[in-house]
Amino acid sequence: MFIFKIFRLRKQLRAIKSGVADPSGFVVDQALGMIKGYVIVLAFLTLVVLGLLFVFGWTDLITQSTLFARILFWIIFIPLSLFWIIIITTLRAIKRMIQNLKNIQPQE
Repeated sequence: MFIFKIFRLRKQLRAIKSGVADPSGFVVDQALGMIKGYVIVLAFLTLVVLGLLFVFGWTDLITQSTLFARILFWIIFIPLSLFWIIIITTLRAIKRMIQNLKNIQPQE
């Protein structure tokens, strides 16, 4: 338990040092980490809902397969897949833009 506290303190010290050295980069990294957390939770919930609809629509494991579950699966699957494609491309573009901004050296 004590070792975990030491590692947590070291991680916090590294975060403080990086925040003091480059405040804007630190804020951007923290914001991207928070956004990624929300994306992971939403992706998990999406997979659970689509998995349940798939089970109800195409298998006889729980009940009879129903046409309603199949239609609902496709109604939810198509917009969500487009949504996730847009989210992933946006996050990649933001990451690329941040890397380009970090590589630009200020002219003196």
